[in-house]
Amino acid sequence: MNPKEAKILVVDDEAANVMLLTKVLANYDFKNVQSTQIASEVVALYEEFQFDLILLDINMPGMNGYEVLEQLQSLESFKNTKVIASSADKPLESNQDGIKYNFYDYIPKPMRIQGIIEIVNKALH
Repeated sequence: MNPKEAKILVVDDEAANVMLLTKVLANYDFKNVQSTQIASEVVALYEEFQFDLILLDINMPGMNGYEVLEQLQSLESFKNTKVIASSADKPLESNQDGIKYNFYDYIPKPMRIQGIIEIVNKALH
C-alpha cells in the first residue's frame, strides 16, 4: 500500500487541532483523511471505513482516548490498525495507561509539524 493512500482518522475535541492535523496531512499529500471531534463516533466510523491509522486525542469530554481505544481493540478487524495518541499531559511512555493500551506512538501538544509527519510516516511504512 502506498502510505499516501492510507485511510487516516483524526480524533480531537478541539476544532483547531483537527484543522491543524488535517491540513498538515493534506499538505504532505495524504489523500484519505477524515476527522471527528466526537469520541463516541469513532467506533462507527472505524467499522465503516477500516482506517489504517488513527490520530487520537487522549483528553476529550464524555469518552477519553483510552476508552475509545479499548472499544476499538474489541473489534476483530482492528488488530492491524495503528493508533497514535496526542496529549498535552505527561508523555505516555511514562504513563501506565499509555503502556497498558499499547499506542503505536505519541504526539505531544503543542504539536510540531515535522514531528507529526515523521511519526505518521513511520507508522505507515
